[in-house]
Amino acid sequence: MPGRLNVLWLLCLLGACAVGPDYRRPELAVPAAYRFAAAAAENGPAASPWWTQFADPVLDALVRAALAGNADLRMATARLEEYRAIHVATGGPLYPQVSLPATLTRSRQGESPVQTLYQAGLALSWELDFWGRIRRQSEAARADYLGQAAARQAVALSLVGALATSYVQLRELDARLDIARRTQADRQEELRLAGARFANGQISEMEVKQAAAENESTLFNVQVLEQMLARKEHEISLLLGRDPGPVPRGRSIHELQRPAVPAGLPSDLLGRRPDILLAEQSLVAANARVGAAKASLFPTISLTGAYGSASPELSDLFTGPARTWNFVPGVSLPIFSGGSLLARLGASEAQREQALAAYDKAIRAAFRETEDALVGVAKTGEQQATQARLLAEVARYARLARLRYEAGITSSLEVLDSQRNLFNAEQGHVQAQSAALVAAIDLYKALGGDWSALPATAEEAALRHEPGSMETENGN
Repeated sequence: MPGRLNVLWLLCLLGACAVGPDYRRPELAVPAAYRFAAAAAENGPAASPWWTQFADPVLDALVRAALAGNADLRMATARLEEYRAIHVATGGPLYPQVSLPATLTRSRQGESPVQTLYQAGLALSWELDFWGRIRRQSEAARADYLGQAAARQAVALSLVGALATSYVQLRELDARLDIARRTQADRQEELRLAGARFANGQISEMEVKQAAAENESTLFNVQVLEQMLARKEHEISLLLGRDPGPVPRGRSIHELQRPAVPAGLPSDLLGRRPDILLAEQSLVAANARVGAAKASLFPTISLTGAYGSASPELSDLFTGPARTWNFVPGVSLPIFSGGSLLARLGASEAQREQALAAYDKAIRAAFRETEDALVGVAKTGEQQATQARLLAEVARYARLARLRYEAGITSSLEVLDSQRNLFNAEQGHVQAQSAALVAAIDLYKALGGDWSALPATAEEAALRHEPGSMETENGN
């Protein structure tokens, strides 16, 4: 009984001793509200993945294809598996290491006969993690692994955001190209009519040249937009993990619905944005490595032993008299290392300070991106409305200019000028629609997106419930 109590006492002591600081989330001042919170207060959380709110099945299919085929996401997934394996390997030394050694030794001294010795058995070695060095290393490896899980989520979030943005811009270019081609066809007809009127002596050559210049200018716009359109298709193809090629279309830029603007508090970012979670896990790992470096200053306690057989004859290897065993407990106390152990401790503490600064920077950058996105949502909505009113006024002006020209009150130059203004207003209106949609995408990205809609492993789902996470601290 006393021996059993000693073993229990030793196991409890081993579990309790782990030098170095335990991780606690740093106390950082978080704003109570967003500066432009009004833009985020119009809707509650989305009931479906945010990109489906565009109500475009083609976009939904493209997102699914990108999540399945994008090279960056596949690399992030493979990297996550690498860190999972490293985490498992780092925790291995916490358990006894068992092996089955078998050797054949042949030796000779001077003129004596050759000596042969066969050995086989079971070997065991175990470093008692008395000061928690191995546990701290395993803790750091686990934090690295969870950090990579967050990094993979960041890649997925960035991928969906980039694809949705590129698709909106593609539909913008489609609409602008349609306007340019329609306008160019009108310019060609105007040039034909101007040539006929000039031949009949009704207008001067200057008006013909003006019509020709407007025709060439619009043709140039068509050519530029065609080039931009092809490049945008190639950009989307790369996001999909495919060779450059055409991209299917769904709803037009005028039909795409603007996603609902989500509401939230600044503190929500700490538990939603994967870049912040990655920065915090890096801080957790750095903190654990300080503990591992401190534990290296203390004695190392290890147990080694072997049980087996040794015999000069292979046939007698497993007989009773051939049995051998040994048990060697050992203690190694570092006395002099040229200052390397203390230097490593100093380096690990400096790395922890760097990780703390990086964590603080990630949070500040997240707040800035969110504020920028909020003001972007508010102002692009206003700009879209202003551009719509401008288009209506310019279209009215163009109709009046055409009526004045047909009535002989004004020259064709006024008509061409009104048409030029109408073309620019139509282009600007489409661009304003696109900007408003992209601003909503930017806001979802800044708020951490919709994690539940992105592919996740069990470990990634558990990431949001780690000690120190917002969900755990808030009791959710």
